[in-house]
Formats: sequence, C-alpha cells, structure tokens
Amino acid sequence: MAAKPPPKYRYGSGHIRRIAEIAGHDAAMKIALELGGKQLYIPTDPTNSRLEACVGEEAAAALSTALADEVIEVAFENRTLARWLFQAGWSMADIANRLRVSRVSIRQWLKGNVKPSPLNDLVE
Repeated sequence: MAAKPPPKYRYGSGHIRRIAEIAGHDAAMKIALELGGKQLYIPTDPTNSRLEACVGEEAAAALSTALADEVIEVAFENRTLARWLFQAGWSMADIANRLRVSRVSIRQWLKGNVKPSPLNDLVE
C-alpha cells in the first residue's frame, strides 16, 4: 500500500482520496491534473490504457487491482494541485496558466488564506 500523503494535502473528492491511498499521492495528483472534470474507467488490465499513460505501470496496476471495472468521476483538485505543482518547482504563473485561475488565487491557496470550498472554484 502506498504511503499516506503529508497532512498538508486535503482532497476534496473521495475518489481522489481513494486513489491516493491505493497508488500514492503523486498518482492521484497526475490523475486530477490530466483528467479533472472527466470520467475515468479503471480497466481490469491497465496495459496500454489511458490510466497507465497517465500514472505509469506500477500505479495503474495497483489501481486496477483495487478498483477494476469502476468508472470514477475525477474532481478538480485545484488547491491541492497548486501545492503539489509548486513543490515540484513550477512558478506561480505557470500553475495559474495550467489550472486556469489567477496568480492571486494561487498565492492565496499556497498561503492557506482561502478555506477549501467547491464554491470558490465556481467564482473564479
């Protein structure tokens, strides 16, 4: 089982939380970044699948074992993604462009000045 993410990460979606518990935080963030707002089918055999292309062979195999034949609604995880991308060395401007939000929002999210709420995403 993958290590739990540090406590600074909050997942808004139960599906993303499950993915993180099964395949690790990085796999969950890759799925949220690439497939946020879409459905993801977890195949029984992930070889050459969209899932494997997104997260890699090892994480795809773990997800396939645990969640085979499920269809998951992948939520937008913008606040968590912003923290993850910033720690990976992305600039605030690049994060804002990728997530399609303002740099002010990114700066506030990284400082923790905005309470996590799905309504905040609708306003921006």
